[in-house]
Order: sequence, then structure tokens, then C-alpha cells
Amino acid sequence: MAAVSSVSRMLLLNHARAVGLRPSVVSRVRMLSTEPLTFPQGENTPAENKVYPDKIVKIVDQISTLNLLEVADLNELLKVSNLD
Repeated sequence: MAAVSSVSRMLLLNHARAVGLRPSVVSRVRMLSTEPLTFPQGENTPAENKVYPDKIVKIVDQISTLNLLEVADLNELLKVSNLD
């Protein structure tokens, strides 16, 4: 279970909620599967050709380059910053 980073889990569960799936089911399926998780395209899912704001694209690019220790630090900092 530790193979999935906290950020990946958070993004996956947020997407699951957006498309109306129960997060607990998605977590179990994702943890046991070696295949990429796919969601059916629906009204609540972004279209492939959607244009995202540059700010969001930059954040995603930066997060995707983090190693496991950096993700742990990010997770810790996010938790601390939410307490303020």
C-alpha cells in the first residue's frame, strides 16, 4: 500500500469523488491493480482538450517531478499549513 504517494492518493480520491465513485472502493481497486486506473468520460470529468490555467499546469509539473521524500515533505507541510 505504501507504493502510492499521498499526493497521488489525494488526486485519485478527489477525481473519484468528482465522478461519483466511492473513494473507499477506488482505493482498494487502485492498491491491488497494476494497471492504470481509468474513469469513464462523463459530465463531471474534464475533457481531453480542456485548457487548464498556467498556474495549475505548473503546479502539476512540479509535483510530478518530486521524489518520495519530497512528497512526504510536501504532505507534512500541507498538513501544517492547514492548521494555521
